[in-house]
Amino acid sequence: MRKLGVFGLSLLMLVPFIMMCAQLQKRGQVFSSGPMIKAEGPEGAELEVGIVTSLRGQEAWERVKEELKNPIPARGMEYLMVKVKGQYQRGPYMFFLPGEAQAETADGRTWKQGAAPGTRGQARWVPLNREQPELEAWLVFVVPEGTSPLLLRVPFSTVGLSQQFEVWFAVP
Repeated sequence: MRKLGVFGLSLLMLVPFIMMCAQLQKRGQVFSSGPMIKAEGPEGAELEVGIVTSLRGQEAWERVKEELKNPIPARGMEYLMVKVKGQYQRGPYMFFLPGEAQAETADGRTWKQGAAPGTRGQARWVPLNREQPELEAWLVFVVPEGTSPLLLRVPFSTVGLSQQFEVWFAVP
């Protein structure tokens, strides 16, 4: 095997940093949990969206353990529950896509979803429009214990599910 030398090793050490920067660039702006923020999507879609509540660890486990699909978290892992709230403002009909939401660490690792309490699984899409202007939905993830902040992708789509857009939140 060829020796890389100091310059080659320096370049190799930059690879994880470059990959993390690429992930951050892909995400766009990341908002903090708490206050509702205005989000704009394609075709003039506009809504207010926010993470209004988050639960972790034992408190989250007590809420999700009734769901048949939620196993006891593995050692070093915990449940994270977040409540997403959205309000339609204007534009075409929109859909919240809970099944496509994801939790992610800053280095780009993604974590699987569990079943939210009372849902027996997750709806593929939830309408958000003039007739149904508000939504509240729980999202559940299994994540490494103590990882903070986690980045949460909250996806939406316009009519026909043809043009998706997303809002990213940092969850403590």
